[in-house]
Amino acid sequence: MFKKFGNYLFIIIVAILVISPLATLLRQKPTLAVTIRTWSMVPVFTRGDMVFILPTDEHTSFSPGRIIVFRSEENGIRDWTMHRIVDVDRNGGYITKGDANEETDQVGSRFPPVEAEWIAGVVPTIGAQPLMIPLLGY
Repeated sequence: MFKKFGNYLFIIIVAILVISPLATLLRQKPTLAVTIRTWSMVPVFTRGDMVFILPTDEHTSFSPGRIIVFRSEENGIRDWTMHRIVDVDRNGGYITKGDANEETDQVGSRFPPVEAEWIAGVVPTIGAQPLMIPLLGY
């Protein structure tokens, strides 16, 4: 029984590892799963973790506490970034911050508040636990 479950789990993980990069390439947005490349979300995620993401659409709700994946090259956010929404500004933009960072991404006008259309995905959770596989991204 456990061996059969283990085989199924292995097949699912391999499928994700194959499908995710292909879907990301086709969509030009992170799709299904991403690898954490920095330490900014410690202790929730660490470098090398594989984190699952769900794509967003116009019906996706964003609120403080939600972990999002975003980018806006025109506004200086050249790399896909996974940070937590910590607040909403008066114009409806989102204030974001890596859990390990002391300041928000918007302090000192480094980046403008994140707009909904810049967000490619959200991290699904079970209870308060984000869906991820530690260190599989290596």
